[in-house]
Amino acid sequence: MVGYILPFGISKVFAVSTVLFIIFAIIIILFYRNHESQHNTNRSESLPKPDKLTPNKLWPLLALLFNIVVLWIFYEQWQSNIATFMVENNLSIKHYSSVWTLNGVMIVLIQPIMTYFDEWLMSHLHLRLYGGLALIGSSFLILIVAGNHYFLFLTAMAILTLGEILVNPAASTFVNDISPEGQKGRFQGSLASATSFGRALGPIVGAVIIHYISYTTLFILAAICIWLAVFGFELVNKHYLQ
Repeated sequence: MVGYILPFGISKVFAVSTVLFIIFAIIIILFYRNHESQHNTNRSESLPKPDKLTPNKLWPLLALLFNIVVLWIFYEQWQSNIATFMVENNLSIKHYSSVWTLNGVMIVLIQPIMTYFDEWLMSHLHLRLYGGLALIGSSFLILIVAGNHYFLFLTAMAILTLGEILVNPAASTFVNDISPEGQKGRFQGSLASATSFGRALGPIVGAVIIHYISYTTLFILAAICIWLAVFGFELVNKHYLQ
């Protein structure tokens, strides 16, 4: 939507955003209710004592969190520096916005289809993580030769999105499976923190590399760093989980 509204002025984009948030706030006020039952005052006493995270599970968990940080450092380039890269290659904001439309449409269409393969995907959880992360890394190589070819940007985003669809649910499942009883929420929070940390670092890391070297170097580093992180993750899992 932004790509088509922007020609009318940036203030129109902010106005539409404000209206949408107001509508959302009205929906929250009118339709969301507190359905929680009364808390048992002695509930905390009945909770089991949390188990400790053993070393053979700690290191795979840390390896996954490291992969998530690396992944989001470079994924965030799509939401920051790649917009400038496309404009510098004579592509418009409409082109950039439409790339994200492709991302959303693919997630909406493909994610429900994958639920029919839940059993197979659950039994091949590691393969799903490795394959998804490798796809995300590979998507950056296409950007090296994309230039002003919009189709190549769409292709890179399609590959990135397939990787995202594979990785995101699998990462949560991996953390849930490896976390001890009584601490699953804590380690799911660690996964969210790793994502936020990567997203926070992403724009500045990309900007520094672009400023002092080039976009091409950024894309090559993205692919190499993600692949190396995946390879390390696989080695850790083989050593501790098999």
